[in-house]
Amino acid sequence: MREQDGAEVNVNTARESGMLRALGAFGGAWQLLWLISESGLRTAAGERPTSWPMLVLGISALAWLMVWPSLFGRWRSIQRTRLLQVIIVVSLVAAGFGLITDPRAVGDDGWYAGASVVNLAAGLAGLYLPRRMGIWVVLAIVVGEAITIVVLSARGLNELPISVNLVYPVYSLALGLASVASRHALLTTARSEDASGTDLELKQRARASAEEFSASLSSAETRLHESVLNTLTAIVRGGLGNDRRTTARLRKRAAEAADVLQRLSLGVDVSGTWTGDLRVDARSAIDDLRQAGVRVELLGALAPEIDPADSAYRAMGWAVREALLNVSRHADAKNVRLSGDLIKIGGHLRWRVLVADDGRGFDEKPLGFGTQSVVLEGLERAGGRARIASTPGEGTEFLMEVPVSDAAVRSSQHSPGPFYAIGLPVLVAFSAFTVFVAGATWEFARFPAANLAALVILFAMSAVLLVALNAGRYPFAPWWAAVVVLIGVPLMARVEILAQATQSPTGDWSSEAGAALLFIVVATGPWWVGPPALVAWVLAQEGALGELTQPGTIVIVVAAILGWSLRRANARTSRLRESVQAERAAIAASQQRLSAAGHRYAAVDFGSLIELLNGIARGQIDPAAASVREECGRQEQMIRAVLPLRPEHVALHRDLVQLAVKARERDVELSINVATDVPTSEGLRRFDDAMALMALGRPGTTARASTAKSGSLCVFRLVVTIASADTARLPESCEVLDEAAELVAFEEVCADPSTLGTHGAQRDSPAGV
Repeated sequence: MREQDGAEVNVNTARESGMLRALGAFGGAWQLLWLISESGLRTAAGERPTSWPMLVLGISALAWLMVWPSLFGRWRSIQRTRLLQVIIVVSLVAAGFGLITDPRAVGDDGWYAGASVVNLAAGLAGLYLPRRMGIWVVLAIVVGEAITIVVLSARGLNELPISVNLVYPVYSLALGLASVASRHALLTTARSEDASGTDLELKQRARASAEEFSASLSSAETRLHESVLNTLTAIVRGGLGNDRRTTARLRKRAAEAADVLQRLSLGVDVSGTWTGDLRVDARSAIDDLRQAGVRVELLGALAPEIDPADSAYRAMGWAVREALLNVSRHADAKNVRLSGDLIKIGGHLRWRVLVADDGRGFDEKPLGFGTQSVVLEGLERAGGRARIASTPGEGTEFLMEVPVSDAAVRSSQHSPGPFYAIGLPVLVAFSAFTVFVAGATWEFARFPAANLAALVILFAMSAVLLVALNAGRYPFAPWWAAVVVLIGVPLMARVEILAQATQSPTGDWSSEAGAALLFIVVATGPWWVGPPALVAWVLAQEGALGELTQPGTIVIVVAAILGWSLRRANARTSRLRESVQAERAAIAASQQRLSAAGHRYAAVDFGSLIELLNGIARGQIDPAAASVREECGRQEQMIRAVLPLRPEHVALHRDLVQLAVKARERDVELSINVATDVPTSEGLRRFDDAMALMALGRPGTTARASTAKSGSLCVFRLVVTIASADTARLPESCEVLDEAAELVAFEEVCADPSTLGTHGAQRDSPAGV
């Protein structure tokens, strides 16, 4: 069962179920030790065993016996355990109130025995019940106990001052809230570990899928030359033959080539694969913006641990990609912000993502097809919505949100840690309790100055713990805070003993305060705090070693066990989260490789070439037809030109891809021989002139593009054959090399950006790259 602010849903998680059983076992041991150590109950059981409070206590004992088989073994059941625990709490409350209201139950000690049982009930209620319910039940117990005490005092059934008698309900409150906090910290830690384990499993599956896809792409790239290019060359050269065997072999090779291209085309279109992290899933669109000189800022919950197979995540992923694509195509922006957040609206959890740019914006006009169908309608189909706001000259905002279930979000909202979850409630509750007790029993202290000094020491220790808590960076109590408490608790107790405040009806107030402070640092501090805490506890007591048999010792031992469990679970969770990050990085690397293939091969018209090769394989297209050979020749030239380029890394290579596309359109065979160590962020400053020259290329001729390096400088050179009649249309930057041969050259000096400045940013990245 999974708790969410007091509500429960059916979610089976190994660590959380185990932690609930451990809490049940601890509560059972606590109940047994508490009741056995209460001397007033032993007296009541001997003198009036058939009184109704004792019979009700018997019901709690019977329920206690039945809890154990429901916690472990073949009869294990969380629902049955919860029912029995409720019976235990109710019976303890009833028995306690019965003893409180019957002053003859245990001689003169009946009142105290009943208050002790009620205190135990408050502690167990906080330990057993869901957080919200536990708080309300504890408050109800405390209010009922306080009202009972006020009524008894008004009737004169208790001679002590009302302020002293109210110490017991205040203690119930402190104990109950401390139990609620401890339970919440343990379950939160268990859920976090369960969530990290589930997240790791999802990421491992996504990584396996991405790596399998990447390996398939690598295999396809390896076979690109030997299969596709050789097949196209054979078709272009007409080396086909007319015999049946040759024809069958060609069809087989055409089918293999089509399969290779199909794999590459899947590598180009990686938009259908999802990892659950928008930083990875929108990587291609983000990289395109950054390569165009746009600053992209990523903030907030972009990986909210929603299952990537969830329709809400897929709808958001598509919408974010479309929004970023709109920025790249139309915004002319310098800065883009992609941010995410998980919010609750009307009690329902929603994932909100904002894509904002500082581009040109737009006024009222019909939205494009992609924005309408992918962003608005796509999110609406997933139960979400989008708002698009734009002002001319001031940019555009895409505000998108989708509903997600609480169970779908696993670890995006991490808890502040056991130190804060346990330390703050226990510190506040027991500090307030101690101040109240000290004030209520002040008249019984023979040396008030010593009593005041002990309180000052308590405030000093509380201040140190509050400083560490408010720092917000300590999941566990820091060593220096633990040392202060280990020294301060015995010092505080000894000073209070000097005040002789132990003569008060409630005993010395430093015992409860010291036990609470030691509980905090032992449960949430370094591993070595447990043994020194026992020593500090013994030094703090007048009875010395005799105190080892008292409840304070049990508190410290329980805290040590609790701290061991928390630190162990935290270590496991940290390892799981590190593994999740490693898997996420591996997925990002695989996705980056697929995105790189997309940049490299996007310009190749895979669709028509696959269709052509499949037609040849099925015997529906004649490979000897002139139009087929001509098309295969153009595609072969295009692939050979693009194959050595790395447009995903080198801006100049992106420009060359566009030149290769233009060459294919003009039926010009472009030969490319350029270095890979040119400046990566610098494209051609006069790219438009180079494209204009290629657009004048004479069909059926050859062209070549090359670079020559000289130190930090390199010279890019493009030589194209054009028709004499087109000479007048040449850009001024072009030079006629051989008028008779109709050869024209375009040259540009490339350099490191630090040498020539940021001139490459003078034009936008070519569309489609």
